[in-house]
Amino acid sequence: MIKTWDAAVKKGLDNRTYIEPAVYNVTCSDGSVRNVIISGITFGDRLLATFNDITEQQKMEIALRESERTFRRVIEGAPEAIYIGTDWKFAYLNPAALRLFGASSSEELIGTPFMDLIHPRFHDIIRSRVHQLYDERAAVPLLEEVYLRLDGTEIDGEVSSVPFQFAGRNGALVFIRDITDRKKAEKDLRESEDRYRRLISHSFDAVIVHQDGRIVLANDAAIRIIGADPGTDLTGRQMLSFVHPDFRKLVKERVRHMLKSPGGTVPLVEEKFIRLDGTTVDVEVMASAMVHEGKPAVIVVFRDITERKRAEEALRESEQRYRSVIENIEDGFVRTDKEGGFTIVSPSAAHMLGYDSAEEMISMPVDLIYRNRKKRKVMLDLIRKQKYVRDYEMALIRKDGSVFWASLSAHFLYDGKGGIVGTEAVIRDITERKNMVNAIREVNRKLNLLNRITRHDISNQLTALQGYVDIAGRIKSSRDVADLLVKIDSSAQTIKRQLEFTRAYQDLGVKAPVWQDISEILVQFQQSEVSLSTDIKGIEVFADPMLPKVFSNLMDNTIRHGGRTTRAVVQASAGSDGLTIVWKDDGVGIPEDEKEKIFRRGYGKNTGLGLFLAREILTLTGITIRETGEPGRGARFEIHVPKGSYRISEPA
Repeated sequence: MIKTWDAAVKKGLDNRTYIEPAVYNVTCSDGSVRNVIISGITFGDRLLATFNDITEQQKMEIALRESERTFRRVIEGAPEAIYIGTDWKFAYLNPAALRLFGASSSEELIGTPFMDLIHPRFHDIIRSRVHQLYDERAAVPLLEEVYLRLDGTEIDGEVSSVPFQFAGRNGALVFIRDITDRKKAEKDLRESEDRYRRLISHSFDAVIVHQDGRIVLANDAAIRIIGADPGTDLTGRQMLSFVHPDFRKLVKERVRHMLKSPGGTVPLVEEKFIRLDGTTVDVEVMASAMVHEGKPAVIVVFRDITERKRAEEALRESEQRYRSVIENIEDGFVRTDKEGGFTIVSPSAAHMLGYDSAEEMISMPVDLIYRNRKKRKVMLDLIRKQKYVRDYEMALIRKDGSVFWASLSAHFLYDGKGGIVGTEAVIRDITERKNMVNAIREVNRKLNLLNRITRHDISNQLTALQGYVDIAGRIKSSRDVADLLVKIDSSAQTIKRQLEFTRAYQDLGVKAPVWQDISEILVQFQQSEVSLSTDIKGIEVFADPMLPKVFSNLMDNTIRHGGRTTRAVVQASAGSDGLTIVWKDDGVGIPEDEKEKIFRRGYGKNTGLGLFLAREILTLTGITIRETGEPGRGARFEIHVPKGSYRISEPA
């Protein structure tokens, strides 16, 4: 029952007019509000009207409009391409479909045949599907098709379709998922697997893939190493049946560990396999976890190293023989790398060079054993020119600094490309031989010198004596005889000194050089006529045993020729080129024009043999002496000792 009229209806009743059909809100007695279409006419105070309640119909229309809006929002925002087709044409495309086909707006495609954008090889199946959708109103299963973009490029799509009515016409709602990348990945995977199989098949290395302990793939190289006939199928065989029993436990543990850690790899190891005939073969194996046909598997790459193992064993035996020769060789043997560091040193070489063991010299720079490094460079240049040297004489230095002579036979070591990678040398100690040669040379030189002294100097003195005696026999004046006797005595003294010199000179170089403490030599001159002071301590020089005679002659020169000399000083200093020992006094000094003459034999006021003998003694071991004093301010003698010919036990 109507409780409240709509205002318009009430107005019509009040005015007694015709009520046009319209929707009015009517409140019923139960309080509900209904939407009603009312039309009618009044007769007096009565109303003749028709009522049509459309409340539910309006709710359905509102719900439909909301549903359509929701559907459009879903379609418009869907990531998949969606289009509606009617009459074989595009009726609607969502934004994803526009992007898929390469269109910038719907106007480019709406109303155009959708078959134009489907690859021709799919046209027949599409026609069948459209008939099924349009006429039979039945959905079609998921299929893969190829669409064409507006620029002609192909798109792989995964398509599903359902019947759909649009604008009163039968059509289809089509969903497309772009699977171009997936299809490419699948193609790449197939090609990769094909390459993988071809690579394994043609690999020089043997390859076996096993899964759950059984072989699923084996290439020709693996079949050959196992000892099977070419073409034999090893599929299904137990992998461990080909592994030597000594290694099976290790292999099982290794496989378990690899499968437990995806991507696990076993580095290169050596094992033994068993061939089909029961013989063993040494193999070098590398294994990795992998996936084969979607399941965990292990790929084993191996190669036959039986021949290599035999060669290594032969090489070890050869090296043992070689090392036996090296360790027992009397001459020294050394090998260096390209940087000049020792890599092999025979015990005899270490002993020869004064080291406790060969190991002590390993990696030590080879330059440390050469007294003259420039001469070593000359030797290396000669090796480059003629490929080797034989019996090349060099002065070498022992660990304690002492020098000895050696004969070297050496050559370079080369790599496969011809590059120098080191040197090898045999060292022979020829000090004794060198000393003998030098001794013979010195003996000959001294014999020649002594012969000249004996024949010339003493002959001159004897001639004078004979003349004086002859004159003495013819004169009668005792005073004149006395003068002649003085001259005779002087000549006799000269002959005596010359003979004393020859006695000293003949001992020069006879004995081998030795280490001598300078401070101990100088002690014997502390009580001489001239005061001697020195602070030299702990300095030893490798020289002829007659070295004290050098300092004796220097003291004799200071006393005889210093004039007003009262004091002499001896000092020493070490530099980069060796040791310098200085002897200086406070006498009158040596004139500039006599600094070199004083070392000549026979020069001077006395016999002229003292400083000459001093230089001869020092020269034997490469030591030099010269006078560098300032005339009028005292004599100054510099004795230069080269490196390797001196050592210092404590600071001087």
